[in-house]
Amino acid sequence: PLVILLMSITTVSAVVIVSLPDAVPSSSRASSVAISSIEVVVAAALMAIVLIGVAGIYIAGIRNIGSGGNRSTAAFYLHQKLEELRNIPVFPPAPVAPAAPASDAPLPGLTRTWVVSSFTGVAPTRLARITVTVSWTDATGTGGPKSSQAVTYLPEP
Repeated sequence: PLVILLMSITTVSAVVIVSLPDAVPSSSRASSVAISSIEVVVAAALMAIVLIGVAGIYIAGIRNIGSGGNRSTAAFYLHQKLEELRNIPVFPPAPVAPAAPASDAPLPGLTRTWVVSSFTGVAPTRLARITVTVSWTDATGTGGPKSSQAVTYLPEP
């Protein structure tokens, strides 16, 4: 009988065709063993190819998980600073001139920069523009420096 084995793992596919003898005479057992050994070697080679493909996908997945964690951390610190700046008074009695950017480093490898500026206008219709930028170096090998930025507008109370 002829047995066909189909193996499929994500994008790697392989078809293995194995011929099983019905009855092997005792005189041809040595050649049958040799053929079986070759079949085993071919099957092992195909499995190695499949496993190499799976290992590549696994490594890419680990990198993406690390990169996603960095982005989530950056988003957390970005929103944290936005909330902090929304809750402090940014409008003095006189019109506000654009402020120089300020920065801090809440974690090693992560830098947070913010600037509060106001648009010209007459009280009480002035708006302050708050811009926060978080920069980090992606240690997962997926590229150089990364950054996220958020801008919000705060009305004069």
